[in-house]
Amino acid sequence: MSMEKKMRKITGRLVDLVTGKRFLTMVGLALVSNALAYASTSTTGLPWETPLQTVQQSLTGPVAAGIR
Repeated sequence: MSMEKKMRKITGRLVDLVTGKRFLTMVGLALVSNALAYASTSTTGLPWETPLQTVQQSLTGPVAAGIR
C-alpha cells in the first residue's frame, strides 16, 4: 500500500471519529461539566468590597457613635 493510500485511510478514519455521535456526546459532556464546575465555585465578592465594608464599619461602629 502506498503512503498516499495510507494517509487517505487514516484521514478518513479521523473524519469518521470526529463526526461520530459518541465523540460529539463526549465533547458535549466535557463542556457541560466544565461549565458546571466554574458555575459552582463560590466567590468571596469583588476585590473592592472588603475595603468598603471596613470603611462602613469605621463610620458606623461604636467609636463613631462615641465621637458624635
